[in-house]
Amino acid sequence: MHHDFQIVSLSDTHFNFLFGLSALELATHGAVRMVVTEKPGTPCRVSLVDAEIGEEVILIPYKHHDVDSP
Repeated sequence: MHHDFQIVSLSDTHFNFLFGLSALELATHGAVRMVVTEKPGTPCRVSLVDAEIGEEVILIPYKHHDVDSP
């Protein structure tokens, strides 16, 4: 059996603007800023690697399958 499943990163163009926003502005996107305190445990969906301790990250919900579907 052959599967054509592939994991790919998300484009940073969708998220870069978030790093310039305040906490209040992030909240309007359902996002929060945090600093990573342990590794592993905070995988980046753009680089596909775990964030480093002390690194600032933005947590945001992402709708990966944004289509009308049952």
